[in-house]
Amino acid sequence: MCLRVKILFMVAFAVVLVMPGAALAQTGGCEAYFALIEDNLPSMVGDDAALTSLITVTANVWTDNVDPTKIMKSLGEREFSQKGLEKYRVGLMKSSSSKMKYNLERGELRYVNQDRRFDSAKPGKAIDPSKGLEMARKLLSGNIGVPRSEILGKNTLSQVLQGGIARPGTQDLVKRYDIESHFFFQRAINGIPVMNSGAFVAVSNKGQISQFQVRWPVMRVDQSLLKAGVLSQKEVINNIYNRLVQDQPCDQTTSIKKLNMFIAYVPSVVTNPDKDKIPEPARRVRYTPKLIVYFLPDADGEAGEVLEFDLFNKDGRPES
Repeated sequence: MCLRVKILFMVAFAVVLVMPGAALAQTGGCEAYFALIEDNLPSMVGDDAALTSLITVTANVWTDNVDPTKIMKSLGEREFSQKGLEKYRVGLMKSSSSKMKYNLERGELRYVNQDRRFDSAKPGKAIDPSKGLEMARKLLSGNIGVPRSEILGKNTLSQVLQGGIARPGTQDLVKRYDIESHFFFQRAINGIPVMNSGAFVAVSNKGQISQFQVRWPVMRVDQSLLKAGVLSQKEVINNIYNRLVQDQPCDQTTSIKKLNMFIAYVPSVVTNPDKDKIPEPARRVRYTPKLIVYFLPDADGEAGEVLEFDLFNKDGRPES
């Protein structure tokens, strides 16, 4: 069984009301859009001290202590092979029924055990949610070593993957069963979400880890942003307004049904092609604090859109 997991990190932040006069006078636009933006803008936007604190966060270099061999043994794997580029801490470990890929430079691990996948002949029932969650947490913060302080516990998502047997020629299920239990973990640094970073753990009905995926790079923030300077609230508001008008022209006040905003760390891969020969999969990830804006059009059938906005005057080039 192979699953792709996408995790959306969304956190509610305090908002601040900005006087609309200046922004409206400058753009001469849609009051309804400005009201949406101003009512949802995080208070950290435009705050030099607050945004600087996001850049100067101390990195927890947790991957230095990760031992893939110990992880495999903790999962009950007794005989397995290993190959990879040890210089770049990238590799693959395989047994007769399982494999684990890892890229410790990026804090990425992925494990699948085919023998622990669902067996319809012996379906069983899902593990008790609290016990499964405890197993998943022990795997992440214990056996793997993900920093416990970076797991956003209050937003942990648990669910049971279910299936069944349908009546021939119909979609009516004549038999239902639990397949396995899934646990999703969001990552945050001092309460700020980290985009494209988190973990997924699947526990079989027999109480075994059947698969997991971890994407938890060491937090390296683009230090050149310290020299770039912070955009003002008015500049950020105008940037959001202009993009919303471009995507959803405000010819009617109901063209946007919902608008959410939060500040998050957004990843990029560091590349120095002229200075080193590090293969692309082993390159480090560096982060930039940005404003994430999600809006949902009022029109039926239209999907929501996620946008990113700069909080600093320019994107500094990553350090070597």
